[in-house]
Amino acid sequence: MRILLLNPVTFSGKDFIRMCRNYREGAGDMGSWPPIDLAEIAAVLRRGEFNQLMILDSVILRHSFKKMIAEILSFAPDLIIVHDITPALYDDKRMAKIVKEKAPNTKIAFFGVHATARPEDILGEEIEFAIRGEPEYTTLELVRFLQDGKANDMQSIKGLSFFSNGRRHDNPDRPLESNLDNLPTPARDLLDNKRYILLNKGVPFTIIRTGRGCPYSCIYCNSGLYSKNFWRLRSPRSIVGEIKNVRETTGINDFMFFSDTFTVKEKDVLELCELIRKDCPGIRWICNSRTDTLTETMALAMKQSGCWLVSLGIESGDEAILKNIKKGTTIEDARKSVNLLQKTGIKSIGYYMFGLPGETPETIEKTITFSKELDTDYAYFFIATPFPGTEYFEVARREGWLISQDWRRYRQGASNVISFEALSGDEILQAVPRGYLSFYLRPARIMKECREIKNMKNILQYIHIGCRIFARTF
Repeated sequence: MRILLLNPVTFSGKDFIRMCRNYREGAGDMGSWPPIDLAEIAAVLRRGEFNQLMILDSVILRHSFKKMIAEILSFAPDLIIVHDITPALYDDKRMAKIVKEKAPNTKIAFFGVHATARPEDILGEEIEFAIRGEPEYTTLELVRFLQDGKANDMQSIKGLSFFSNGRRHDNPDRPLESNLDNLPTPARDLLDNKRYILLNKGVPFTIIRTGRGCPYSCIYCNSGLYSKNFWRLRSPRSIVGEIKNVRETTGINDFMFFSDTFTVKEKDVLELCELIRKDCPGIRWICNSRTDTLTETMALAMKQSGCWLVSLGIESGDEAILKNIKKGTTIEDARKSVNLLQKTGIKSIGYYMFGLPGETPETIEKTITFSKELDTDYAYFFIATPFPGTEYFEVARREGWLISQDWRRYRQGASNVISFEALSGDEILQAVPRGYLSFYLRPARIMKECREIKNMKNILQYIHIGCRIFARTF
């Protein structure tokens, strides 16, 4: 079988970073991310002895929608696998419709959190399969079925939804892989690795997935949908083995350690840092953290092993809102973690959201003021979008806050699909540019940024990053 794993561009021209259960619109400060989830699926297919594989990353290749279609048809795939996301659903289905018109025997499967939460939105004449949950082994079984052509086998593929005789079938969920070390490392040879640039540094980088799932229950997060709150970590030795292989095969020295919460288990973090210092000295890496899991011991070990940036989900400057969203953190946790990173010499990103349950004009101002008090090295302001499959989606629908189910409007950071009695969707939307302007256009902040500039390359990077952020926001 000829299998195409596609990272698509959209007909509307909006680019998205599609990664695991997450997505981001545009590149922002992190550059273009390699579609590691596609490379992970490809690695499992190879282990199953399917080798006619192609990853087509039309985003990094800057394809037009028309050029992408031409490249798909040129490969003549038997199966196309697409990581679909909520705001690009209609564009992705348009792609599928055009491909099927020109190559009607090609099968198409979508995976991702929208396919998991609402397979009924996915399936139709153009798209035969919705892969629910973590996609690797469901995809492998689907490919085996398509190659063997045994019709009765389809209903035995756990995690698969499909139409048959005019009726949708949702097979039972697939049990999650409990030992992540059993999974092969991503098939990075199918990616043009040097094209994925970390804009802060202006150098190639790649993503190392260090864990899956999350033990927490924030109502806006879809982690529980994808991993059912079953969190698993790779062993530190497995992670270091992948780092060493990447350095040897690609020369890449910069890494993003990707997990729902990297710092959830101190013992593993400390062991990983020690192994990096011993076996992979000189690498640079970034990660995320909750504000209540980072310790001074961890931060020091992370700094010594090459960590230079940590992102923190701070979300709100109002304690009541943090309780409403079941975040499990406090304002004081945020202060302590940011101070700890500043003391250790690790840069920080603060993430903030507007439009969470309990939001008012006053709480918006509290969050903006709090962001300036913390003064992280970078700050990002988003709209809290109630994506399908999250508890927030169900709460918003029940309470009458949901004003649209046009999935094109469900754009992370720029959607206005929520409206409260005391706060309209447009007012929530306007809080985002206000947050950026208030945070970045302070005299002290401008002086701080100027001190960071070392050369003309830095100036161009700052201009580029700023333009990307503000283009998405205003």
